[in-house]
Amino acid sequence: MLTLVVADDDPEIRRLLARWAGLLGLDCVTVESAGALLRAVGSEPPQALICDVHLAEADGIGLCRILAARHPGLAIIMMTGDAGEVGRARAAGFGHVFEKPFDLRLLEGALRKLVCREGN
Repeated sequence: MLTLVVADDDPEIRRLLARWAGLLGLDCVTVESAGALLRAVGSEPPQALICDVHLAEADGIGLCRILAARHPGLAIIMMTGDAGEVGRARAAGFGHVFEKPFDLRLLEGALRKLVCREGN
């Protein structure tokens, strides 16, 4: 079963994406902060991560760059409620960046594409 971690400091977004992941048959872990994200990824990373650009305690983009370097097979999707951050996330190398609110069907397509590309 594919494991997805959702990192966002907004509990509503975490609940929404956890329900959505469940409907897709994914095992989903939700976290609210940078520290919790680092613990969730740990030594056995999930196959996919959906992370907010603005996390409690840290910049989500910088943190995801570190995680991507540590775990090259990790499929990462960034999300943000700040339209100005979309370009910054893409410039940092994240090709799949969603501005909130987003269409869950488009998110599903991006997740499937990334996971298949990474061979997970």
